[in-house]
Amino acid sequence: MTEKTPHFDALRAYLNLLEKNIARRGDVSRKEHFARMLIAKLQDEDVNPVSYRVAVNSLLDALPTEYKGDAVSVAREFFPFLVSDIKSVAAMMQSGSYRGFSAGNSVIGDSDIKCIDGLIGQSTGQALTARQSALHGKYLACLAKLGMEEGVVAIRGKMSRLLLYLTCKQEVTHVLYRAALDGILPKLSSEKTRQYFLLVAREFYYFLVEDPNAPAMVNVMDSE
Repeated sequence: MTEKTPHFDALRAYLNLLEKNIARRGDVSRKEHFARMLIAKLQDEDVNPVSYRVAVNSLLDALPTEYKGDAVSVAREFFPFLVSDIKSVAAMMQSGSYRGFSAGNSVIGDSDIKCIDGLIGQSTGQALTARQSALHGKYLACLAKLGMEEGVVAIRGKMSRLLLYLTCKQEVTHVLYRAALDGILPKLSSEKTRQYFLLVAREFYYFLVEDPNAPAMVNVMDSE
C-alpha cells in the first residue's frame, strides 16, 4: 500500500487538524500511530460503517487492554475523514473533542519518550511469549554465529525486542510492519539512529515471519 491512496489523503487531513490544535506533540504522534494501524487493517478497501467496524474490531483484538481506549477514540475521530463527512469534521473541530489523551495514559508515542532508549525501556517491561522468545533467540544466535561483537549483538537485540513489542499480539504482515515502523521512526532522535533501526527492522522481519532464508538477510557489513 502506498501513501497515495485516499486513506492516506484522509490521514494527512486528520494530522493537519491535530498539528494545528494540539500542543503536545506526543499526543499527535500517538493518534497518528493508531490511525496508521487502522489503515493497515483496512488495506485498500472502500470505507463504510461495516468495513470500518471490522477493521476496528480487528485492531482492538490485537492490542493490549491499556491501548484499547485510545484506539477507540482515534477510530471515532478518524472515520469522518475517511468518508469525507465534512459536517462531522466541522462538528468535531467546534467541540474540540479530538484534543489529546488523558494524562494517565502511557503508550508508545507519549511526550516523555523522546529517543530510542526510552522506547526500548518500555518494550523490555513486557514479557515475551514462547514463540517470540524463540524467534528473538534465533536472531541473536545468528548474529553471534556471524561473528558480530557482543556490543553489536546487544544493540540489535534491544532494537529487535522493540519490534516484537510494536507487533505484539498481531499477525505480522508487510503492511502492518510498515505501519508500525512509520509510527515509530519520527520519534527517533537522529538520522543515523533511524537508518540503523531500519537496517535491524529489515533483517529481523524475515525472522518474524519465519522465512527459512532469514540468516542470509542479516547485514554483516554495517555492524557498528
